[in-house]
Amino acid sequence: MIEIDVKNTRFDFTLFSKSEIISLKKQKLINIIENDERTQNDTFEIINSNLKVNYHRNQNILVEPRENIPFILYFDDNELNTIDYYIEKYSNNKSYLIILVSVSCGESFIFERKRDVEFEYKEKLKKINNFYLIHFEPFFLQDRCFFNQKIALQNLLGFVPSVGAYHHMHDYFNLIKKNKRIGFHLNRINQSIRVNWLRVMLKNDLYKNDKIYFTLNKFAIRNDWDETINIKNDFGDDIFDKIPSNDTFGIHTWEDFYLEDWYLPNLFDLSLKSDIEIVYETTMKEELEFINYTEKTIKHIMLGKPVYFTDPMAYSLLNYYGYKNYDCLYTKEILEIYKNFNFNDKSSPRIFQNLEKDMINLHHENIKWLLEMPNEEWENIKEICNQIGKENHNKMDKVLFEETIMDNIKNIIDINNKQNTI
Repeated sequence: MIEIDVKNTRFDFTLFSKSEIISLKKQKLINIIENDERTQNDTFEIINSNLKVNYHRNQNILVEPRENIPFILYFDDNELNTIDYYIEKYSNNKSYLIILVSVSCGESFIFERKRDVEFEYKEKLKKINNFYLIHFEPFFLQDRCFFNQKIALQNLLGFVPSVGAYHHMHDYFNLIKKNKRIGFHLNRINQSIRVNWLRVMLKNDLYKNDKIYFTLNKFAIRNDWDETINIKNDFGDDIFDKIPSNDTFGIHTWEDFYLEDWYLPNLFDLSLKSDIEIVYETTMKEELEFINYTEKTIKHIMLGKPVYFTDPMAYSLLNYYGYKNYDCLYTKEILEIYKNFNFNDKSSPRIFQNLEKDMINLHHENIKWLLEMPNEEWENIKEICNQIGKENHNKMDKVLFEETIMDNIKNIIDINNKQNTI
């Protein structure tokens, strides 16, 4: 039997699959979950099959690791003092095995939302032979660091919990008739690449096509920004006023969901009105280690909605995660660029940070082709896309409900044991 100590202030089920949780509940081994608010200070034991878990939830108590018992510490990026304590006291002591599990409250950073702190702690980990990290950054793969999709999804659902509603809307999305072919909800104009994608939409009035559902949050446009001023010079000073105001997102708020202008309910509504979605990811950063998916992609995989990515990094990452891309949505010119992209080559640009004129033209022609193709051809493409969407949805189902981090933990224990016997 494997025995582990776990410190986690929130019970997020990454240690157990859905079937295991159901079994444990039937055995009344985790009925503690049903009374979550009253058990914040409890320490409890779970024995399941060949696993014994000593679970500590009290956030005010510092749990000391035990010799020869793996210690699993879930942490978020405001608990650096706790990590410092364990590093100072237990690093490079082979009697202790400490596994850190990153539960960041952000979308990209494991340790802190400052890059210098991020690099500092990653460098520390490289020099400590009895500390391991289970995390959510796909390309941070050091000897003692393990990427896990389950952690990546749990973090995202914890950070934007309402995204999970898309998962339950999957069947509904496939049943209802959509009134547009393409949805593109650009929202804020606060980055160069967003500006250039706005140019794609404005080119030849593409956004006015009756088969596209384009939205822009006019309340979040930096009108004093040089690039925005240039757009006005190119397309007319009143260009933003020409986009109907009733098509905008609500203003971002963190108020209760029942308010009319709340963000996520509007997104639910917008997501159901078109067959496919143009997706621009905000974490496709030039620094390879910070590349990650956000709710912009994950919600559509949950929904089963086909996506058209605006950059080759996001396209490549979908395959890296084990999902299928919607190749039938791209012209051969765009598809060739995407398929030839090598995300492991740090010398190549990861994104079209400054979308060149020829790329603006290529994307414009691609989207125009999708909008203008005959209905019969579009229906054939939709059928292909919907089948891929179903497969991707099922794959995410498996990650959410069947996979756990236990394989990572067992692998780490094996690696550590082998190292200690050398």
